[in-house]
Amino acid sequence: MNASREAANAAANGQGLGGLFEYKLKDKVTLKKNQSALVPIAQTEIEAEKVSLRTGTSGSGRPLRGLWLKNASPLTLDGGSSSVLENEVFAGEGLTDPIKPGERRTLSYATDFGLLVEAQTSGEPMSALYPRRGSDALFLKQGTITPEMAQALQRITAQKAVVAKLEEEMENRQKDIDRIVDDQGRLRENMKALRGQR
Repeated sequence: MNASREAANAAANGQGLGGLFEYKLKDKVTLKKNQSALVPIAQTEIEAEKVSLRTGTSGSGRPLRGLWLKNASPLTLDGGSSSVLENEVFAGEGLTDPIKPGERRTLSYATDFGLLVEAQTSGEPMSALYPRRGSDALFLKQGTITPEMAQALQRITAQKAVVAKLEEEMENRQKDIDRIVDDQGRLRENMKALRGQR
């Protein structure tokens, strides 16, 4: 792993341009027609904490897996698509905005199937939920709501739970149907094979 990191040393120098940032390649890269190349622009370590994020828009009760990133390098990291690996295995993909030196960003990359969140509303301010397992955490927007809003949100949450349960039942029934269709296909093939042996 270290050898591959050393082989992929950054091929560019970076500098700030006011609110923007520019990378200049150290060496020229020549590409022929219909060719492409991957050029390592920046090679640096950043701080990352594994978190679970609850947006409130998901009706399933499943939060998103995410990373709470901090750019501890002197370089601006460009925004775009990022692939996340856990134990050298692809875990998901997400998008992020550019991260300037010292800035923090969250990068959500997959659904967290290991955690189920049940939303409850009250007239009291909401606050952050602390880690429940390992380094996972939930971040909730802090604010107050009126009792009327709380009741409306409670009704919406209850309806979302009903919809999520129906969706789960539909998914389970579809799996049962698919299993039956597969079984019928195998039975037909077995019957054909038996007829051929007579």
